[in-house]
Amino acid sequence: MSNGNRQVRARQLWGNEVYTQDSDLVAVLMHCGFYNHALSAPPASAAHVRAVVQPLPPQPAYHSRARNSIRSRAWGAAVEGCSYRVEKCALVSRSGVLTDLEPSPDGAAAVVPTFTPAQYERAMNTRAAASSMERRQRTMQEVTIQYNLCNEPWLKYSMAAVADRGLKPSQWTSARLHKEVLFLETLRERYELSRVDTPAAAAPADPPPGEVFRWARCRRILTQAHMRRVGMPLPEAHLDILEPALAWEDLQWSPTGVAVKGKSYQIVRLHFSQQPRLNGATELAMLDTATPMES
Repeated sequence: MSNGNRQVRARQLWGNEVYTQDSDLVAVLMHCGFYNHALSAPPASAAHVRAVVQPLPPQPAYHSRARNSIRSRAWGAAVEGCSYRVEKCALVSRSGVLTDLEPSPDGAAAVVPTFTPAQYERAMNTRAAASSMERRQRTMQEVTIQYNLCNEPWLKYSMAAVADRGLKPSQWTSARLHKEVLFLETLRERYELSRVDTPAAAAPADPPPGEVFRWARCRRILTQAHMRRVGMPLPEAHLDILEPALAWEDLQWSPTGVAVKGKSYQIVRLHFSQQPRLNGATELAMLDTATPMES
C-alpha cells in the first residue's frame, strides 16, 4: 500500500468504477480515492486493509479516467472472466479498531492550508536536463500561463494563486475581491466569483455585515475587452446565478479546484479582473469585513 507499488506505477488498472478482473486492487483503491496516492507507506498504526468487492459481468468497454492522481487505462472490448467494483474499504489498526474509509469520487483533494507568504514557482528537472551529468543540475520554471477558452493568457490554477498573501486583512483574498472579480475556468465552463454589495441602510450601531459572495456561471465566454465594456462583476443577464449569497467559509479551496457548498469544480485556470475604482473611504470600510482563508 504505497506509491512505490509496481502495479500502481505501471497503472495496471482498466476502467472506471467498474474494473477488469486483472486490475490491481491497490491501484483501484487509490484510483477510487480510498487511499491517498501520495503516501509512501501506510500509517504505522495500520495492520491491514480490508476491501469488499462485487463481481460483475464483463463490460462492453472499459473507459479511462484520471482520478486522484492516477489515470486508469481504457479497453475497448469485453474481457474474459468478470469485472469487479469496490463496494467498501476499511482500515484495521494494530489494536483491532476498524475504520471505514470513504472514497473520493470527484478526485478533489482534502482542504489544505491556504496561506502562502512567499510567491515561489516550483523548479523541476526536465527530461533533457537529465540526459547528462553536466546538464542534470539545470532547472526550468514550471509553466504558469495557460490560454483560456477565448484564447487569452490566464494564470494556471494553483493554491498560491488564490491563497492569502499575508496576515494583514488587506492581504487576504476576500479583501482582494473588494476591488477585483475572480474568474475561474474548467475545461469547458467559466465561472465568476464576486463580492455582493451589502445594503448600506443598517444603523450605525449595528455590527458590520459579514462578507457575502456570489458564485455564477458565465453564459457566454467573453474576451477581457468585452467584459470591461459590459462591466464587472458581470450583469445578471450574462450569468446563471448558482449561489447568490455565500459566506467565505462556504468556499473550500484545494490543489485541484474549489468546492462550493460541497459541490466540486475542477479548476484549470483563473484571472483576477479589476473593478471600477472605489474611493478611499469605501475601501477602508470594506477591509473591516474581510475574512481570512481557513487553514
